[in-house]
Amino acid sequence: FLKGMVTPPARKFYEETWSEEAIKLLEEKTIEKADIRFGLILMRNAGLNAEQDASRIVLKKHVEQALEKLQS
Repeated sequence: FLKGMVTPPARKFYEETWSEEAIKLLEEKTIEKADIRFGLILMRNAGLNAEQDASRIVLKKHVEQALEKLQS
């Protein structure tokens, strides 16, 4: 889903900074909501969570944490 939406340079960026599991969860939840805005907010918040952990890669746990915040 997301892979088809981004240009090759952007794809290289997220493939190097997002784990495959995090991308899959992000895609799943965005499709469930049928709202790209939700997906973008989720992506931003997951990135912020990774930054708080001083992680160079956004992991599945960062997306899960972002989901918890958005659903509360």
